[in-house]
Amino acid sequence: MPNLITHLLPNLFYILAALFIFQLLTDRNHFQTDEKKLRWRYFVFSLSSIFLCMVLPAQLSDDFMYDLRNIPLIIGALYGGPSIGVLLLIWTVLFRAFFGGIGVLTTLGTGIVVIGICSFLSQRFNNMSIRYKLITGCAIIFFNSLILWITISLMLNRTEYDHAAISITLMEVLGMGLVIYIIEAIRSAKFLRSKILRSEKLEVVSHLAASISHEIRNPMTTTKGFLQLLKDGEKDEKNLEYIKLALDELNRAEEIVRDYLTFAKPANEKLEILDIKEQVEKVIAIIRPLANMNSVRFDLCLRSVHIKGEQSLFQQCMLNLLKNAIEAMPNGGKLEIHIDAAPDGAIIKISDSGCGMTDEQVRRLGEPYFTTKDQKGTGLGMMVVFRVVEAMKGRIKVTSELGKGTHFIIRLPRVV
Repeated sequence: MPNLITHLLPNLFYILAALFIFQLLTDRNHFQTDEKKLRWRYFVFSLSSIFLCMVLPAQLSDDFMYDLRNIPLIIGALYGGPSIGVLLLIWTVLFRAFFGGIGVLTTLGTGIVVIGICSFLSQRFNNMSIRYKLITGCAIIFFNSLILWITISLMLNRTEYDHAAISITLMEVLGMGLVIYIIEAIRSAKFLRSKILRSEKLEVVSHLAASISHEIRNPMTTTKGFLQLLKDGEKDEKNLEYIKLALDELNRAEEIVRDYLTFAKPANEKLEILDIKEQVEKVIAIIRPLANMNSVRFDLCLRSVHIKGEQSLFQQCMLNLLKNAIEAMPNGGKLEIHIDAAPDGAIIKISDSGCGMTDEQVRRLGEPYFTTKDQKGTGLGMMVVFRVVEAMKGRIKVTSELGKGTHFIIRLPRVV
């Protein structure tokens, strides 16, 4: 038995070596790697691991060999998705057919069942906590091993391998747990590092905004006052048009300065209990004229859920989100707003049927001065949204698809 485990250890080493190379390649382009490329990298990692495991298996006897190919096969299907899982299964069966024997049938049969399970769980798996990912991965590999050893016993009608089944299954379960843990540990480290870099950037912008915004606001207020006086006494139509244009631009500049100030100091100073439904209805009343201009209709499902926060900041956060959603639908569309309660907090879902965003644009939302509006935007609106939600100890999840729209899910601590 120790000899069997010793023969299987190189298989585990090949998987771990391929995993570290994969993570290094992903790390080099961490901020540029979109979801599609990441899936294909999981495919390459899994396929290379499967190939190495099958080329150098453990020899149980003169006519029976075993390897740990199912670990990378299941990892690829869970992290890469159904399409990657099916491709990996096809290549695994082809590799196995090259070596010959009745093992092709067991590989195909158990593979179809396991890939089916992984495909069903893949989307949920990527949203699970590390603990549940470990439980799910280990349960699938255990189920796979159970089916495989039962099949082997029935097909070969031999029981001399039964003593090895327990040890091999245990090693597969431990190997699966180790691989998932390493993947999640590296991903967590990357996320933490990117969060630190983002925080440092935001801190610099915050200090700059706080120091400049107040200095700009005073002369702007004075200029606006004199322009309004000129407008009241002016009768020339052309001059009135120029003054109106100047006032409009000053109002726009004031909005930018206000966003700067909110971004620089988003801390909730006047905390109170807020009814999300009531606050969102107020924001909708403000934004409805813009929605009517863009032929955007609302689909509302609002529920009274209470949170703790500052009213003005929360309203500005919602206003920025809804304004962006409406502006993403210049030719009309539907804006869905759903408010619901969950055991862990309040949930606000905002969906539009607008132009959508790429994965790269979604990842950069909330970064200093990043905007999807070209020259028309400053990026401050979304910076404020992320900063306010963060100050309220909430979380934002964004999904988007070009040509189909964008979906925001905001989770905030709930007051019961």
